[in-house]
Amino acid sequence: MLQTLINAFKVKEIRRKVWMMLLLLLVFRIGCYIPVPGLDRDLFQSNFGEGGNDFLSLMNSITGGSLANGTLFALGIGPYINASIIMQLLCVGIPPLERLSKQGEEGQKKISQYTRYLTILLAVIQSVGIIVNFANSKSAIQNSLFFDQTWLAGLFMTIVYTSGALLVMWLGERITDYGVGNGQSMIIFVGILATAGQSIVSKISEISSN
Repeated sequence: MLQTLINAFKVKEIRRKVWMMLLLLLVFRIGCYIPVPGLDRDLFQSNFGEGGNDFLSLMNSITGGSLANGTLFALGIGPYINASIIMQLLCVGIPPLERLSKQGEEGQKKISQYTRYLTILLAVIQSVGIIVNFANSKSAIQNSLFFDQTWLAGLFMTIVYTSGALLVMWLGERITDYGVGNGQSMIIFVGILATAGQSIVSKISEISSN
C-alpha cells in the first residue's frame, strides 16, 4: 500500500490534486477555530459541560468540536448533507424532480442548485435551533450571553452560522472538483478525526494529572 502511495505521488496530476485537497481541508480546519465576533467563547464552551443538552452535544460531535468552540464553521457540512439526502428522496417521490434528474448534466446542475437553496434553508433552521437551545440554558441567561439584545444577537449569529455552512459547502464542492475523492466525505472524516483526537488528548491529560 505504501508503494502504491509513493507511485501515485510520482504522477504530477495526482500530486497536484492531493495537495489541493490538503490545502482546502486546512482552510476548513482553520475556520473551525475562528470564533464568532462578540461571542463569549468561555461561556459558550462551559454550556457543553452542563448536562441535559443532548441536541447541542450531538451537533458538537458531528462538527468536530467546532460548535462547542463557538466558531464560524459551527454547523459544519451537516446542512448540505441533509439537503442532499432530502433532494434524493424528493427526486424519487416527486415526478417533475424525477424527470429533471434524468435530463443528464443539465438536469443535475439544476438539482445541485436546488440542493444549495435547501442547504441555506436548513442552515438557517439549524442555526435558530442552536441559538434557541443555548439561549434557554440557565447559564446563558444568568451571564447575559446575548448582551441583553437577544433578537439582534440571534439574527447576527444566524447569519454568521449560515454563512459558515455555505462556505463549508463550497469547500466540499471544490475538493470534489479539484481534489481527491468526495469533498463532503473528506470534511466529515476530518471532523471525526478532530473529535477523536481531542478526546484522546483529554483522556491522556486526565491520566497524567492523576
